[in-house]
Amino acid sequence: MRRLGRSAGLLLLVWVGAGQARAGEPKVAIAPIALGSTTAPELQRAFQEELPRALLAAGFAVLPPNEVDMRVAERPELLRCAAGGCLAEEAAFLRVARLVLPRLEVTADKEGGLTVGLSLYDAAQKQPVCEAVARCPACNAERLRATVHAAALELHQSSVKPGTLEVDCEPSAQLTVDDRAMGGTPWSGELAPGDHLVVLQSGGARVQRDVSVAPGRASRVSIKLDAVVPQRAVPRTRFRVAKWVLFAGGLALAAAGAGVWAIDGRGTCSLRPMQVECPKLYNTVGAGATLVGVGGAFLVTSFIMLGVDKPIERPALTAEVRF
Repeated sequence: MRRLGRSAGLLLLVWVGAGQARAGEPKVAIAPIALGSTTAPELQRAFQEELPRALLAAGFAVLPPNEVDMRVAERPELLRCAAGGCLAEEAAFLRVARLVLPRLEVTADKEGGLTVGLSLYDAAQKQPVCEAVARCPACNAERLRATVHAAALELHQSSVKPGTLEVDCEPSAQLTVDDRAMGGTPWSGELAPGDHLVVLQSGGARVQRDVSVAPGRASRVSIKLDAVVPQRAVPRTRFRVAKWVLFAGGLALAAAGAGVWAIDGRGTCSLRPMQVECPKLYNTVGAGATLVGVGGAFLVTSFIMLGVDKPIERPALTAEVRF
């Protein structure tokens, strides 16, 4: 197996997610294409030219390759992504939810057959969620193009196939999925592929969980509510510690202002024997009056806050656990 070189026209990286997809279609991108080493050059060209058109016709939306090339030029190491976290990083960089992982392989027959494989990799789940495989016996360029279209259509149909979610709770609880009431547990039903918000409530307990549903696959949620204990919020007052800070600050400022005011008109030196008056006197009446005024204002404000401040009545809070 080898990868197509972009500079030689042998590497294709296309962003899928433009406006021609159906409403709500997740954005996807085509990862670097792996080809068999013995694939004929004309078949390689047919594959890379037809894949974007086939995905577009199947229901995906394809962004022009040159626009993707400009983005990929910033992170060329992403072209070597093959599996796992690297693919998730590539999807995050391209700002898409999913990647299409294509492959073109030579089959072990004497008629020159090829196998076209398309996998849909979900970045959130970090794994492929569906796959389409189509064979092209005695393959030429025309047959290969038709095979690519068939694989793309099958992949899109598989990607929108609903999945199954099973929810079990002990004790039984009321279930809502994406704000829709589903009744009591246990519950099982079909959901569209993607992320869903599951909420279970029983008495004062409430559990919330994000669940990913893969197309055509079953997911299961099992929760115990016994350990979830309702909690009541501690009553709070509106001004909390602010009134006490103002009270302490006003008291300190008023005391300091009174002390400064008290030394107004007194000498700035110690009198010697036979000395009646110092040559200089303190002039602190302005500063003292200012400090006393500010401190008094703080005290009055704190008294008002103490008088009107009452605990805020709040309803009991329910413990909420997110997994």
